[in-house]
Amino acid sequence: MEIDKQKSPILQWAENEVKLACHHENPDWDGKSFDYGCACYQSALVAFEALCGVGHSENSWYETVHILERLCHNLPLTPITIHDFGYIPGVSPEMVDPKTGATLALARIPATPAWESEDGTLNYNCERNSGIYLKVRPDGTHMISDVNRVVCVNIECLDDAYSSGTGNMIVNEMFRSVSHTIHPKTDTRYIFAHSLPIPLWATSIPRRWSI
Repeated sequence: MEIDKQKSPILQWAENEVKLACHHENPDWDGKSFDYGCACYQSALVAFEALCGVGHSENSWYETVHILERLCHNLPLTPITIHDFGYIPGVSPEMVDPKTGATLALARIPATPAWESEDGTLNYNCERNSGIYLKVRPDGTHMISDVNRVVCVNIECLDDAYSSGTGNMIVNEMFRSVSHTIHPKTDTRYIFAHSLPIPLWATSIPRRWSI
């Protein structure tokens, strides 16, 4: 891969990094034949070059990369709210047309729950993110739950991370203020425990724009 001196310094740097990575991946690669690892590096370079050609400022560059990272990880760009679960009688809030003031229905056909828990709680899946559910209890109370929102970490081995229904229940009880709006990965919480199912202590560490 030849480095064009007319290209921006950051693009020249990226091309050289990809060149080195491809050589590390396959020292015998001729640059033309198919190599899976090298093809991935080349594809990433194409996307990077496209970003460089837009003419971003430093701030807009990082913001754009942020957005791209979330899209690449199938993460929604705006918070999930109750409006994202369709029309649920007795639960969905009324929407008002800002021009006419008339009440609008989110949909005339009620959404279908994904399943019903033993206690009668109805669980509605969110189409924007398959790991997020709206839980509607028999008494009409409801909350949004993200199965990936809580990460449990073994306090005796910090590299040992896992998901836990118990962990989700604890965090949902502790942080009810965000129970009706969730921004995946932005709202991530960590529970540090010796073992399941009973954590000895818990702490929350929000991760802002974490992927």
